Amino acid sequence: MKKIIPFLIIIILISGCVEQKWVVPDISVSRENEKADVNDIIVIKNVESYPKSPLMPSTSFYLKYRLENIDKTHTVTDVSTDIWDACMYKVNTNGFSGKVMYPMSIEDVQYSMKSPSVDEIANIRHKCDIAFYVDYKFEGALLYDVVVMNINEIMRVQESEKNIDIKAREYWGPGPVKLDAEFSSGEDEPVIIGEGETKLPIKFTLKDVGSGLVKDNKIPEGNVHIYFPTEMVSNVDGELGTGNFSCGSKTTMEGRSYWDCSNKEEIKFFNRESSPIILYLTFNKNIKKYYKTFTIISKFTYNYELTKTYPVETIPYSV
Repeated sequence: MKKIIPFLIIIILISGCVEQKWVVPDISVSRENEKADVNDIIVIKNVESYPKSPLMPSTSFYLKYRLENIDKTHTVTDVSTDIWDACMYKVNTNGFSGKVMYPMSIEDVQYSMKSPSVDEIANIRHKCDIAFYVDYKFEGALLYDVVVMNINEIMRVQESEKNIDIKAREYWGPGPVKLDAEFSSGEDEPVIIGEGETKLPIKFTLKDVGSGLVKDNKIPEGNVHIYFPTEMVSNVDGELGTGNFSCGSKTTMEGRSYWDCSNKEEIKFFNRESSPIILYLTFNKNIKKYYKTFTIISKFTYNYELTKTYPVETIPYSV
C-alpha cells in the first residue's frame, strides 16, 4: 500500500484567453482576464492649418491640434509638445511642457507660423510634412491573483461532496504599456510543492501596445515596482533570476505587508517589449483552510512619446 504524503498545491493559471480553467473533482478554479479599454491615454485630434494648405509664399498661418486625455479616471503628468521639424517654414511660437492633464481633459495647441518666401522655394512648388511630438508621464498597473490550496483540506471537501468554485483574476490598468505575468512553467497545470522549501520562478514582461513608443525605448531605474504579499511568500529572490531586481525591502499598503521588488537598472525595450523579468518566490505554508487567494500588485512609471506629421504646401504666385 502506498503512503500518501501531505503537500500543498498552488494553482497557477496562465494569462491568454478570456477564461482558463483547471478542475479538481468537486473544486474548480478559473481565471478571468480584464484589460482596460484605453491603451492610448493621450490622443492627437483635429490637426489643421488655417488658412488651409496650399499657401502662398510668405504667408502667416496657424497650425492647430487638440490633445485629449481619453481615460475617465487617470491623470497624466509632464505633458509636453512641440514642433521638431518644420522644413523651411518659420515657427514663431513654441509648444508647452510640464502640464497636467486630468481625466477627460483637453488641451488645444496652436503655433504661429509663416510659409517660406519665393526666393526660399526658388519659385518652385514646395511640400513639407511638419512633424511634432507629444511626451507624457504615466503610471501603469497590474493585479495578478494566485490561488494557493491545501491538499489536506481539499480531500476533506471531496469527502463531504461539497463543491467549490474559485475565481482567480488578472487586471491590466489603462495605458500604452502593459505588464504580463505568468509562472515560468508556461503550462496550465498545478505546481506541486513538497514538504521542504520550494522556490518557484515567476516571469513578467513589459509590452508596448500603444500608438507611439516608450521614450528612448527604456524605463529608468527604480520606476518598476512589483509587490508580493509577505503572507504568501517568505522571500523573493531577484538575484537568481533576470532583470536585475532588488527585493530586500518591505512596504505596507492599507495594513498589509508586501515585499517591494524594484528594478536596479533601466529596462530596455526591443521590438516593443522588454526582456523577461524572472523572480524566484519562496512560498509560505500557512494555508489553514481550503484555499486562499493572494494578489500580486505592480505599479510602473514611464514616459511615452507620440509623433505625428501634417502636410503643408506652398505654391509660387505663377502656378
